[in-house]
Amino acid sequence: MVFRLRVVVEGHIIVYLEMSKTKGKQMIHYYVAIINRIDGNMVFAAEGQDSR
Repeated sequence: MVFRLRVVVEGHIIVYLEMSKTKGKQMIHYYVAIINRIDGNMVFAAEGQDSR
């Protein structure tokens, strides 16, 4: 089972969340990016993984 979520708010905030469940182990992978609308540069980016 793989669950994906991608949200774009006003064209400059991207939230990407991916959850996959294999053999009772839950894996969460998330990626957040904030992009400046004026020049298109990436202001903030975070990426992480969490397994339970």
